[in-house]
Amino acid sequence: MKMYYYYCEETFIKGIKFERTLSPTKGFKNVTGNCSEYAIPQNGAKASFNIHCYSNGTWSKPAGDHLNCFCIEGFAPDKTNGSCSSCSNTSFKKKISNDNCTECPANTVSNVNRNSCVCKDGYYKRSSDSSQSESSPCYALPEIREKPRARLFAYGVELSWTAPKNSLNEIILYNVTCFICSQRICIPCQDEAYHPSSNNLRQTSVIVSNLIAGGNYVFRVYVSVKDVVPEGEWRYIETDRVQVTSDSVKETTDCTDNSGIIINIIIATTVAGVFLSIIIVLFVKYKRLKRDLRLLTHVDIPLKAVDTPQESLPIDQV
Repeated sequence: MKMYYYYCEETFIKGIKFERTLSPTKGFKNVTGNCSEYAIPQNGAKASFNIHCYSNGTWSKPAGDHLNCFCIEGFAPDKTNGSCSSCSNTSFKKKISNDNCTECPANTVSNVNRNSCVCKDGYYKRSSDSSQSESSPCYALPEIREKPRARLFAYGVELSWTAPKNSLNEIILYNVTCFICSQRICIPCQDEAYHPSSNNLRQTSVIVSNLIAGGNYVFRVYVSVKDVVPEGEWRYIETDRVQVTSDSVKETTDCTDNSGIIINIIIATTVAGVFLSIIIVLFVKYKRLKRDLRLLTHVDIPLKAVDTPQESLPIDQV
């Protein structure tokens, strides 16, 4: 003989979870449900809810607007079973509701809590969009595509470059730095001069003067968007090595002996300065020590008189 029974399947209704329940033999059974995981009750509503499980294995239809639980931020009703599921890494939900997740704007991903979107690495929001960060897209940094050009003038080297595409729609400024190179290394230039300036340039050219004839130089151009991008994340592009002679400038990938000599002189001067400083410090300490020893040898130590006991004479000898 086989025995059969009915049961009401586990179900989610408006964010409320009702457990799998064995059906009664007749009539219905009252079943209490609670807000499912990642859901909370409607404002002012009770935290538990009741519906009926009938003898044929079906649930009663809920009645009343009070029978409702809402998915928390970052979660939305699952289309398959009605539970609250996390938004994907490309979508978000900012409020407590049973609305669906919203797709993140271009070049953004959702944060860990899935309640807002943040820019992908290397992308930034416009400063004017900061107040509506969830709906505004992010943009790539302006980037100079072609290497800057170097041209000789009687008074120095003129650097020029092509302005990058400005999808951020922000004010772009340029910073220029100079390096003098040997065959193996490049170090920052010393005493070079820029016209009109090396920082916060609005124009796409600058003149660098006071360079050393025979030196090999590399110039670096940074694209600065100060209101949006921190300095450590600015992008830059470098020139090819530029050999400076007395009457011409030519781009080259080779290095001359002069550059190596110049760098060696700079390094040697720095080392000599450090060594000289150490000698001076040691000499000063030696002089102080010698002075202290001389003072110690000339200090007179006062002697205190001490009364010595005298032997008493017998009375008859006095």
